[in-house]
Amino acid sequence: MRKTLVLVVIASLVLAFAGMALAKSTTPPAPKSFSAAQAAGVKATDPVSKHEFTISANSPHSQVQNLYYYFENAANKATFDASPDKYK
Repeated sequence: MRKTLVLVVIASLVLAFAGMALAKSTTPPAPKSFSAAQAAGVKATDPVSKHEFTISANSPHSQVQNLYYYFENAANKATFDASPDKYK
């Protein structure tokens, strides 16, 4: 009886972790460019670091060919501005 209980608990944990992994992998990534300026609170992907972050009122951004790009920090913006075609 005790072995059965342990197996049930282990199976439940495995299924729970598998479900979390599936849920996380099916969430689409945040965009790295936008066709219009975005408000604070919107999720974006920094095109230089490829990290997803939430845009704040102070987030550095660039506009290239009518697309808006947002960055986690000023250094990534400077890197992008030096060679924007590399990150599109």
